[in-house]
Amino acid sequence: MYKDKTGANNPMSKEVYVYDASTKELIQRYDTCVSLVKDLHISKVTINKYIDTNIAYKSMLFFSNQQ
Repeated sequence: MYKDKTGANNPMSKEVYVYDASTKELIQRYDTCVSLVKDLHISKVTINKYIDTNIAYKSMLFFSNQQ
């Protein structure tokens, strides 16, 4: 069955919190994944791969909720 991927159901429209991997300090909160992709020049595929995994990518951790 096809899921509606518009509005709040769109995975690219969710908040993303970026943390420093070594200090666990919040670096930045992005309102949408799209703004993160544009600001950090990281592909959306990479963000989706690392979000909420607690695995660092380029010394950053990505979470969909504040830690």
